[in-house]
Amino acid sequence: MTLRRNLWTGGETKARVQEARFAESRAGALRKRADSAIQLEVRKAYLEVSAAAQRVEVASAAAAEAQEAPRIIQNRHQAGLTTVTELLRSETALSAARTRRLAAIYDHRVAAAALEYAAGTLAQVRHDRGRKSAKYFRISLGGGRVYTTFAIFFETIRKA
Repeated sequence: MTLRRNLWTGGETKARVQEARFAESRAGALRKRADSAIQLEVRKAYLEVSAAAQRVEVASAAAAEAQEAPRIIQNRHQAGLTTVTELLRSETALSAARTRRLAAIYDHRVAAAALEYAAGTLAQVRHDRGRKSAKYFRISLGGGRVYTTFAIFFETIRKA
């Protein structure tokens, strides 16, 4: 049995060990940086969902309040106390309030999908319905229950 060992490598082994340690510490720093970036993205997405939920509440309350005005003005118009213009203004305000409510709901759903994406839990399910192909993203916030479904139509499929 023979044992061979090179006693003089000119510091090559020491340099390789130092290089490996440097690479390890660099990889650790890059991982910390990526973890911090992910945490920041998730935190920002969560705050956007919270803000969007508050906007939905405010817009829903405003729409409910605006729904009462046309009824009151209709009664006043029938009694001859107001003009048709005022009635039309109240109905326009009601439509605008409903539109703002729907926009707030849409923003909330988009923010919820962005949160799921940032957290890495966005589940994608593909369904074909007629000529449209839709991708549905199941969004679950809290308690594991499905909160809403966010659908995006990507393409039109023509059946032969």
